[in-house]
This record gives sequence, structure tokens and C-alpha cells, in this order.
Amino acid sequence: MSQLSLFLAFLTGFSTTYGLLLLYTRGKEFPENVERDIFLSYIIGAAVGVATAVLRLSAVHSTLSGPGVISSSLLLVISPLLASLDVMPLHLYLHRKTFVGKPQALYASLSMAMGMGAMEITFKVYRLLSTPGFYETYLLPLSLIFFILSSLLIRMALGLDVGEKETRGEPFRSLILPLLVMSAFNFLMAFYQLDWTLWPMTALALILSYFYLKRVAASLMRRRRALEALERKHFKV
Repeated sequence: MSQLSLFLAFLTGFSTTYGLLLLYTRGKEFPENVERDIFLSYIIGAAVGVATAVLRLSAVHSTLSGPGVISSSLLLVISPLLASLDVMPLHLYLHRKTFVGKPQALYASLSMAMGMGAMEITFKVYRLLSTPGFYETYLLPLSLIFFILSSLLIRMALGLDVGEKETRGEPFRSLILPLLVMSAFNFLMAFYQLDWTLWPMTALALILSYFYLKRVAASLMRRRRALEALERKHFKV
């Protein structure tokens, strides 16, 4: 059963994230070097995702081991630190000559974010499937569905948001909003990690993810013509 749970976790994590990446880039024709960068970004994101997922699990469990009030207060402090694990790897990876001011930054950022999300989903799905009584109540499957959906939406929004900022070469302070959103997301997920039946936390995270993605999508639509012109300039297939 453990091996089956691990297989299902990997299948869920990678099929959902990579499938969403393919869905977003459908119909796009990239130069060979850009395709390579996008695929490599996903692999790098998955590798980074292993480290960040382990650090997140360890940090949250150590924080929640104390009294309730103290633990909640500590989570308010630790959530921004966890958010930096989500945002800063993207910024550091993209903030170089290969990507800054170029349209591939958007797709590489999305790809890396989805790679990180793949490992986060894999870890959580495996832990839930390994939980005794998972199929005995609707609460665990329901919370898992909400978690997967919220993780997909938040990673997509984060990747597109950071990627768009790098195409414009925006300063570091432009990352304040992504850091705040991911801080709130990690705060909700920390309580869910404490009790897997807390589906309201994952439902709130799903709502947060939806509105963040909606905001990012609106920003991309406003810049659609500028982004298309940038692609025509750099993507010579």
C-alpha cells in the first residue's frame, strides 16, 4: 500500500502541474533554446521543491509543537519566511541576463513554479494517502481535493506574476505582493498540516489562490499586446 500511495502521489503531483503547464503553453511555438529553458526550469523547480517541502514540513511541525496561542503567534512570524522559500528561488533564477526583459522569463517562471508545486503536492498527497482511515470519511478526500486545486492555482499565479515582473525588469520591491499572498497561503496550509481534516483551511486557500490568479490574469491581459510584441521580437522560430 505504501508503494501504491507513493506512485499515486508522484502521478498526481507531476501530471497535474506539468499538464497545466502544457495547457497554458498550447499553441505556442518556441525556439529550441527556449523550449530547453522551459523544460529545464521545471526540473530545477522540482529539485528546489524537494528542499522547500522538507523545510516547510519541519518548520511547521516544530512550531506547532508548543501551546496553541504561542504556536499561532509563531506561525505569523514563520509564514513570511516560508513564503520567501516560494518566491526567492524564482526571483534568483530569473534575475539574470538570460531572462530579464525577455518573454521566456514568463514561461520559465511558470515552469519552475509548477515544478516546485509538483513536489509540494507529491509530499502532501503521499502523507494523506498514508494516513489511517483516509477512505473512511469524506473530510480527508475533500480537504485533499481543495489542497491540490489551491496549490495548482497559487503556483500558476505566482509563476506568472514573478515572470511578468522579470520581463519588465521591475525592482525587488515589486515582489512584496507575491510574498504577502504566499505568507497568507502558508499560514492557512500550516493549520491544515496540523490536522488533515481541516478542509475549511484548504477551502480558504483555494479562494485566496483564485483571486490572486484572477488579478495576475487581468494584469497579463492589460499587457497582452506588449508581451506579444516582445515574443515576436525574441521568438524567431
